[in-house]
Amino acid sequence: MNPVIAILKASRWQNLVLIALTMYLVRIAVIQTFFKILVADSELEFMSGMNNLDFGLLLFSSLLIAAAGNLINDYFDIKIDRINKPDKIIVGRFIKRRVAMLLHVIFNGLALIISAYLAYKAGKIELVFIQIILITTLWFYSTDLKRRLVFGNIAIAFCVALIPIVVWVYEVLTLITINQNVFEEQIARSIFKEFSLVTLSWAVGLSIFSFLLTLAREITKDIEDIKGDLAFRCKSIPIVFGIQKSKIIIVLLYLFIIGFIVYVHQVYLPDKKTLIYISFVLVPLLLATIFFTIKAKQPIHFKSSSDLNKLSSLAGVLYLVLVYFILNPL
Repeated sequence: MNPVIAILKASRWQNLVLIALTMYLVRIAVIQTFFKILVADSELEFMSGMNNLDFGLLLFSSLLIAAAGNLINDYFDIKIDRINKPDKIIVGRFIKRRVAMLLHVIFNGLALIISAYLAYKAGKIELVFIQIILITTLWFYSTDLKRRLVFGNIAIAFCVALIPIVVWVYEVLTLITINQNVFEEQIARSIFKEFSLVTLSWAVGLSIFSFLLTLAREITKDIEDIKGDLAFRCKSIPIVFGIQKSKIIIVLLYLFIIGFIVYVHQVYLPDKKTLIYISFVLVPLLLATIFFTIKAKQPIHFKSSSDLNKLSSLAGVLYLVLVYFILNPL
């Protein structure tokens, strides 16, 4: 296998694409759109937040951290993967273990340098601790947390949920830094406060959706990998509580997600286009995931449920495309 292709596969390129898409859509559909809406009627001259180059660097650093996390996970999981998925092993087969470790260090080091530069431009160098927390969490997940009950699942869900928040934090703090003179006006502070609250609500909503969906997927993956985890005495939810009880937990998570989506629509987004998207895309995908989860009998059968979970994640992110066109009519 070509070394570049091997690195891309070990980095889970599909997940990297979803991360990039999430960050990009949060920026253009939420941050930039609401900035234009709230500033449009104002006579004040606000400067926009991060420029395209800086945002590209933020996105790149996030992808580097995610890729490094996947590489180090495969590094420590070689023995388990020989049982769970022997045909899909990359690290130790197409990528030498020492090379995987070196790439992990290089990727994270470069990501921290980029993040420090962006944090400095945003006027808050301490922002780099967000990336440090992500890197540390992914390291301890691979070395320890994934073998502990619930902690590993929550760790990964937490990292995924941070993606929209990272975009919001860097964009908003950069806006504050470059608009200091404008904020001398009371009206400017009021406009910016409204902008911050609205965009934060969107980022948090997407984060909650991502957290719950990722948590359900991680438990599903634990069922798929139960054979190898048993051999190495991992304490995953399926091992401790059994597959049937794990299925109940997963189904309850999906039902809670559906309830959360319906609640958000009814209270915050009661428009027809959102209702149509929820009714014909999101909810059907989640119901199909529930169906295949309930139907599955053996660990191998949960692959369909896991794949539908990923489609649901993609559908949730692509909803932001609809949001963009709702707020920016042609």
